[in-house]
Amino acid sequence: MDGEGELYLEGQYGTYNALNFKAIGQTPIIEDKFHIGFGFATLNRDGFGKFLNKNNAENYNKKMISGRLTLEFTPSDNLFIRISGDITEDDSNARGGHRLVTSLVTGEEPLDDVYDTRAGMDVDNEVTSKGIAMTVEYDMSENLIAKSITSYREGFTDTNIDFDNTAINSLDVPALYDDNQFTQEFQLNYSSDRFNMVGGLYYYQGDACGKFGVILGLSGITLENGGCVETKSYSAYAQGSYDLTDKLSLSLGGRYTNDKKSANVYRYIYLGAVFPTIPADQPTAAPLVVQSDFADEKSWNKFTPHIGLDLQINDDIMTYAKFSTGFKSGGFDMRGNVSANPNAAEPFDPETVNTYEIGLKSELLDGRARVNIAAFYNDYKDMQVTVQRSINNGTDFASQVLNAANAEMKGFEIEASFAVSEALTLNASMGYIDASFKEVIFFNSDTQLDEDVSDTWSISNTPEFSSNLSFTYETEVSDWNMILTGNWAYRSSTQIFEVPSLLDMGSYSLFNAGITFISPEGDWTVSVHGKNIFNKRYRIAGYNFANLGGDASIIGYYGDPATVTATVGFRF
Repeated sequence: MDGEGELYLEGQYGTYNALNFKAIGQTPIIEDKFHIGFGFATLNRDGFGKFLNKNNAENYNKKMISGRLTLEFTPSDNLFIRISGDITEDDSNARGGHRLVTSLVTGEEPLDDVYDTRAGMDVDNEVTSKGIAMTVEYDMSENLIAKSITSYREGFTDTNIDFDNTAINSLDVPALYDDNQFTQEFQLNYSSDRFNMVGGLYYYQGDACGKFGVILGLSGITLENGGCVETKSYSAYAQGSYDLTDKLSLSLGGRYTNDKKSANVYRYIYLGAVFPTIPADQPTAAPLVVQSDFADEKSWNKFTPHIGLDLQINDDIMTYAKFSTGFKSGGFDMRGNVSANPNAAEPFDPETVNTYEIGLKSELLDGRARVNIAAFYNDYKDMQVTVQRSINNGTDFASQVLNAANAEMKGFEIEASFAVSEALTLNASMGYIDASFKEVIFFNSDTQLDEDVSDTWSISNTPEFSSNLSFTYETEVSDWNMILTGNWAYRSSTQIFEVPSLLDMGSYSLFNAGITFISPEGDWTVSVHGKNIFNKRYRIAGYNFANLGGDASIIGYYGDPATVTATVGFRF
């Protein structure tokens, strides 16, 4: 925050009765010493569709409120302290899906409107997230800065998913989740004419608890999965860059991480329709059948290096090459069904990736044009893949977190911009990625055998091509600054799960456009923006259970339809 007091108010109204309000401000309490900043937002919108079996309640609606408060202290020229807190409450209705196939139970066919649903569960939904953080910076010298970052967050979710999307509770899933985390980081930053470095220590402690019930109403039972996992992580890191010459720079770095996870997991069968009760870390009731009940802990550690070279060919062109290793901790399958898979209680391994990248960055035509090109190759070891399958003729399901022994991704990205004139700028980007499994060992719960399915599985949600083309045109109209914007985004066909399904989405394009007016003094802003203006229907997620709970539950969820929003903002 700077030394000036200011307040910005913004109101929005749009299609589907979208009504949003934002307020952002700051004020000095003691000049140059103590400032207070705040932010507040409320976001509301009718649904894109209706819950037809729940008195036409709103589906895909929005009902959120969020607030933030920041205190900044500067006790001396070399000491700075920031304390901030935030909270968000999301009471939007639980989201109902769109059936892609006819129900085997009710005979109901897919609805014409993908945003309407026949889901029969309660639409009530509560998601709360809040946290507090403190940052302390101390300038030890002209070249050395010490920093401490402390934070705490917690969240709570009470929600439900109607997998069958009918009034019958053949596959209903109510759920509770409760989590919290604490982090502490100590950091040193050093800078000089030829050498820059950052290093530090990091600690993370988190608890994540939850439980969800799978109500199989036609079978008269409920499967409840639940438990907690505690994570403690310690790491030390350092990375620096040194100018070997005026044109050549070398960067070296590394991070050592030690993770420890402790988990307790249960999976119980209850008679009848049973809903989970608070607290989220304890079973709802005494079980009829125990399918899983285990506790375990394990530690993993990994050193992940980084090396890079930057070569400034001339004032306009720079090339680079870099190598780095990434590490994703192992863990426990919190949905593990030991009765179906004896190995479900075993921890899954960490995932590692070696990343290689070369590229070029350039500014041409006296700064009017910019072109960046990058090519990459990612080599994954023990890639983590979560798989859920119906088993025993649809009367049960089994979850696995697999370590695909080998997978790779390779491709390139191009970004370019060109100032056609002082008023008009064009931007374009394109990406290509070739992603594939090399080996995936999958335990088939029906055959009780390990199978290599890498020839039939694909890496999900990874389109081969993506591109974006946009423009910005800026001019003056009656002393007001007018800005016209537009963009076209393309995404090639996408496989949503590891195996082909009806949910897979073909290629599609989205078009957005907007116009903004800014007053001569810069205090008023008036704009109108349209998103997905050609009203393209596109799936972004779904569930694929061809036979579970007595029904075929292949359910899709969709991106927003065409919307138009008018915004008025004023800065005091």
